[in-house]
Amino acid sequence: MRSSSIPLAELFGYGEAPEKWIVSLSHALPVAHKARILRAVLPFGFDGINFWNPERDADETEDVYIGSYGVSDYAVVTPMLSELVEQNVEDVDLKYYYSNNRVDKFDDVE
Repeated sequence: MRSSSIPLAELFGYGEAPEKWIVSLSHALPVAHKARILRAVLPFGFDGINFWNPERDADETEDVYIGSYGVSDYAVVTPMLSELVEQNVEDVDLKYYYSNNRVDKFDDVE
């Protein structure tokens, strides 16, 4: 993230890696920021992406969680997502991608 000039606010975790490597992005984050973050992290082999509304009352103060825990559903990362974020992407494009590549984490047991 630092090499892409994206500031880090906090490191988090429980000691063990999450079951799936998911990038969670706030719905409120501007689409240009979502695309920039995804361009920076997708080359690292993440399993999926998720969009959510932070619960400010629950101290969710960040708009991005990389390697997030507690995600019940996500969209699988495919080469199409990498191509999409390289273009002039809009929120509607990311929503369409998400709806067409969504899986429930608990149904995706290997």
